[in-house]
This record gives sequence, structure tokens and C-alpha cells, in this order.
Amino acid sequence: MEHLHPSVHRTPLVGNSARQYLTLRLARKDFAMDAEHVRGILPVHDLVRSEGCQGDLLGFIHFAGRMVPVLDAGARLGLRFASRGSRPKIVIAEHLGGMFSGFIADRVSDVVTYRSRDLRNGVLHGLGRPRKLIALELLAPAHSAEELMLLRG
Repeated sequence: MEHLHPSVHRTPLVGNSARQYLTLRLARKDFAMDAEHVRGILPVHDLVRSEGCQGDLLGFIHFAGRMVPVLDAGARLGLRFASRGSRPKIVIAEHLGGMFSGFIADRVSDVVTYRSRDLRNGVLHGLGRPRKLIALELLAPAHSAEELMLLRG
């Protein structure tokens, strides 16, 4: 079962207000996330894999002068494993409190604008295919990058 629900927004969506979303694919499914939290999109070859990475931690990436954990978004969202797309990218997101994390998207499509009325039951409708909204808090690391590096040994 997929663990998805509407993302927590800093400002509520009211009436016909518009918000920008990054559209992407994970496990051969279409998703979107609030673009306000996206800080970077990097090539997968920049991922530093490390022995001792456990659970949903895939490795780390250097970003903005710090080591950022890269997590398995498919596992976090309860998606079945599917082979990676031909153009995977690492999406870096900023969480409340200034913590960063990354995840691998099979493909990053575009930044598009949706109106609040386009969001129904955690799914964005209106431009192309319906896209499930990724709740940012599901992609937040349980520990800081420094703690994760110590935990992996």
C-alpha cells in the first residue's frame, strides 16, 4: 500500500490560489511534490555509495557544502520495486528546520503550476496525467547526515 497524503504547506491553499510542483516518476508512476521545498536536481553518478548503508539509506551526496543523505523514496512511499528509468536524477529537498535529504527519481519532468482546486484526495488533476502528491515529511531523514554517517560505521 502506498503511503501518500497531501503535503504540508507553509501557506494554506485557498480557493483558486496557485502553487508550483515538481513533476516526476518513481517506480513507473507519476508523482508531484511542492517545488517550494526543492533545492537541487543532481546527476545520479554524484551519489557516494558507502558500505554499511542500511534500510532505506542509499548513500550521500555533496550539496551546498554538506553531506546530504539520499533515501530510497520508493521504499518510503511503499512502492513496489521497479527498474530505474533511463534518466534518473537525485532530487534534493529542504525540510522544516533546515535539514536536507535527497531521493532518486526515475525521471524529473517539469515544474508546473496547479490551482488549489486541482488537488483532490492527494492527487493533482488538470495538466496531463493525474499525479499523486508526495508528502515531504515522508522523505525526511530520521537522523541528521552526521548521525547517519556515524551509524553506518
